[in-house]
Amino acid sequence: MLRLTRATRLPDEVVHDEVVLVLEGQIVAEWVELLEAECLELLGTDRKLFLDLADVSFLDQRGVLLLRKLAGRSVTLINCPPLMDELVREDAP
Repeated sequence: MLRLTRATRLPDEVVHDEVVLVLEGQIVAEWVELLEAECLELLGTDRKLFLDLADVSFLDQRGVLLLRKLAGRSVTLINCPPLMDELVREDAP
């Protein structure tokens, strides 16, 4: 399961051109498609998008590929665990 929550970068910060999508759970199977759809919707609003990955416990190959794709589209990955960061930054197979 994957939970997506929209937030701002700081609790008291009201920035209308930025949105943080907090991810909790696993980026696998059908959840990859859900995340992609949500991100594409937010990118269509011309807001800066940040993905907070601190509470992601697992991602499969499709999840890795999606995060690479999103990072290439100016999505900023924040609070990314080191192993996940390395997987996303590796050259695609």
